[in-house]
Amino acid sequence: MTPRARAEEALRRIEERIGALDALPESRGRDAARELLEAVLDLHGLALARILGIAATSGHGEALFDAMGSDEQVAAVLLLHGLHPKMPEARVREALKALAPSLRAEGAEVSLLEIRDGVARLRLVAPGAAREAVAILRREIEEAIIEAAPDLDEIAIRIEVGNAQAVAAA
Repeated sequence: MTPRARAEEALRRIEERIGALDALPESRGRDAARELLEAVLDLHGLALARILGIAATSGHGEALFDAMGSDEQVAAVLLLHGLHPKMPEARVREALKALAPSLRAEGAEVSLLEIRDGVARLRLVAPGAAREAVAILRREIEEAIIEAAPDLDEIAIRIEVGNAQAVAAA
C-alpha cells in the first residue's frame, strides 16, 4: 500500500470512528471520548508547532519546510492543525502552474486574482470554448485547488468566454 493510500485509509478510519462516536447517545462516556480525542489532537498540534519552531531555527528551515510541505502525509497533518509551512496563496499558485500546460492546450488560461478571507478568486479565460468544455476546465481547476489548499473556504472563478462573463463559486 502506498503512503498516500495508507494516509487516506487512516483518515477514513478516523472519520468512521468519529461518526460512530457521534451516533452514540449522549453520555458521560461519549463526552469523555470526545474530550480525549480533542486533548490528543491538541497535544499533537502543540508538538508539531514546536517541531516547526525547531526546524525554523536549525539553519536549514527553508529546505525542511519545503520538504514537509511537499510530502502529502506530512502536509495533510500540518493542514489539520493549521500549520502548513506554505501559505495558501503559494500552494494555489503552484497548483495553477501545474495546470497551465493542459489549460493552454485547450486554449484557456487561469490566473489567481487574490486570496482574502478564505476565498480564492480566480479568472478563467477560455475564448471560443463550449459551455461543456468550460465546465470541465472549471472542475479541473477546483479539484486542483481543493487538493492544494483544502483550508480555503471558497473558490470563486470569474469565467470569460468570448464576450460573456460569469462568476462561479465552488
